[in-house]
Amino acid sequence: MPVEAAKGTFSPEFVDAARAKFNNFHWQMGGDHALYYNAT
Repeated sequence: MPVEAAKGTFSPEFVDAARAKFNNFHWQMGGDHALYYNAT
């Protein structure tokens, strides 16, 4: 996901998945969920 797209609204399904998978390793790997973690 481009950072520009992350400025918009995340879908409820995306948020649920990101929260369910949150851990330090997953956050450090980067990717779409890391954008969410750092934006909230």
